[in-house]
Amino acid sequence: MVTRLPLDGLEITCFVTGDDTRYWHNVGTNRFLSVDSEDVFLGSAQIKKYFRSDWSAGIELRESYIDQVQYVLTPDSLLPAVVKGNVLEARHLFAGTSEATGGALEFQATRELFRSPLDDSWKYGPRAVLGYNTGTARKRR
Repeated sequence: MVTRLPLDGLEITCFVTGDDTRYWHNVGTNRFLSVDSEDVFLGSAQIKKYFRSDWSAGIELRESYIDQVQYVLTPDSLLPAVVKGNVLEARHLFAGTSEATGGALEFQATRELFRSPLDDSWKYGPRAVLGYNTGTARKRR
């Protein structure tokens, strides 16, 4: 993880993590499903600009890679399968706060690219969040 602090109003954060599991011999739940390793890797990069009036805008890019045995729901039953593929995400965020109110407007697009038995898909759309501060916390004496 690498972070550039927003001393001049610009914040940059990069994050990468992963897990590679190797087995001594092929493992599986039946004779048709046999694996000798499993992998999961995640990466994220975010750039965020803070403005004087408590507003911020930013963009975040994420990628996930998966190669694991997971249970998959089919029309007939729940079966174990090797799930292999990538998930790519882009997110744009615009947010603002004050002493009494806050809000954010976000647009996110996600592309899932998987091998069979799973299907590829797109997910995208906006999201709005509004908040109101009902009061301040009192200190106990």
